[in-house]
Amino acid sequence: MKYSFSDLSNLDGLSFCKLTNNEAFYMQDCDVRIFYIFKSLYDSGSATFVSQQHSVSPSKVSRYIAEMREVYNDSLFIRRKTHFIPTKKAKEIYPKICEIIELIESLSANRHELEVKKECVIAVPATLCVGLPEHLTRVIKQAGWDISLKVISSHREICTKVINGEICIAITNRACTQTMDCNPKYSNLLHVEPISVGEHVYVVSAAASAIWQESISLDNIAKYPFVVTQVSGFNDEKDPFEVYCEQRGLALNVFFKTQNLASMIEALMSENTISFIGPNSAAAFIAKVPSLRVEKLANCEYQRLHEAMHKPTYSMIHLKRNIDAIPPLIKSEVLRFISDSVCEI
Repeated sequence: MKYSFSDLSNLDGLSFCKLTNNEAFYMQDCDVRIFYIFKSLYDSGSATFVSQQHSVSPSKVSRYIAEMREVYNDSLFIRRKTHFIPTKKAKEIYPKICEIIELIESLSANRHELEVKKECVIAVPATLCVGLPEHLTRVIKQAGWDISLKVISSHREICTKVINGEICIAITNRACTQTMDCNPKYSNLLHVEPISVGEHVYVVSAAASAIWQESISLDNIAKYPFVVTQVSGFNDEKDPFEVYCEQRGLALNVFFKTQNLASMIEALMSENTISFIGPNSAAAFIAKVPSLRVEKLANCEYQRLHEAMHKPTYSMIHLKRNIDAIPPLIKSEVLRFISDSVCEI
């Protein structure tokens, strides 16, 4: 993408009056990607990340920065072992570069009406995939939008895909930018919005299971083979029920672990196996299977379950710079669906 300096300076109400003559000369028919490269390197400190984010080779990143070094007669960045540190000159010109980028994007908006993203990939825990695609499809149809939505299962490294632009919105079971799952150097590129804490869990077993003839307590459930329905970032390493049984000396038989609802349902076809499922939407779906039965665990038992291990906490993550490309209604409906699914009805 190329613009001449005259294109950029003639925008209504906008001006590059703060540019020096040397900078103005450099702006003539330049590749404006150079400003994005500079800003990304300044923000992240990683040339590798900049290369991946803008789909250019590392050598091309170096050439872009080398061109700017010639213009400003300054190294702009000092290389350290793991990252780049901006020089005093880089800090001085950073606000100006941000202004240039804003003006370039304003010019693009003037020339072409800003379009809503045509395809949006939303990543959510597997237990929340049930019902969400159908709900969002209805919302899009009612709004009359020409937009393609895809709902996929999230995983621990999902925020990396958000940073790379592969995912529009990700729902996680923690603020992943505060864990080892994501490189903290890139956390400033992401917006993390807390949604809710899971307030309940459902007990799922075969309709003919003997558990339904007993008191539905954690201690009684521990007598049966247990299927762990895993959620990335929450119980994929250790399930709260495993911790509960370990602390009380209960010999829990973990029959199977899966992140796939279909596999979970198949494993529960045995009369002896039991599992937990959190979201209302997933519980309602499983309840439609004739050979299975679903009952909500008593609140007092749920509180006991999470005495030693935290409850699932849900957050929405997206790129800060992509927020305008995500239809606000889609974002709000995802938030509402998740909140309705994990909170008390």
